[in-house]
Amino acid sequence: MIEGLPDKLKEARKNMKLSQKEVADHLGISASIVAGYETGYRTPSTEVLIKLSGLYQCSLDYLVGKKKENQIVIDKDGLSPTQILAIQAIVEAMKESK
Repeated sequence: MIEGLPDKLKEARKNMKLSQKEVADHLGISASIVAGYETGYRTPSTEVLIKLSGLYQCSLDYLVGKKKENQIVIDKDGLSPTQILAIQAIVEAMKESK
């Protein structure tokens, strides 16, 4: 079991305002399996963790405990290199203004 994973999965699901059934439907599994992930009774496979990080819009590193804070994942598909650089500049400016 990955330490802290069950709580992070439950928190992320609630932040997205999803039920265990909705998550299960998205993953093609039963709600009882999702409940098992959130109680620590079951450990999701790497494939399922990747799908959950996408669904919950958080990094895989956050879910598995490599990062202390949740990070926002931005889908860059369809953005030009100039647009991606602009987003990065905005993020850096926000960090500096803290």
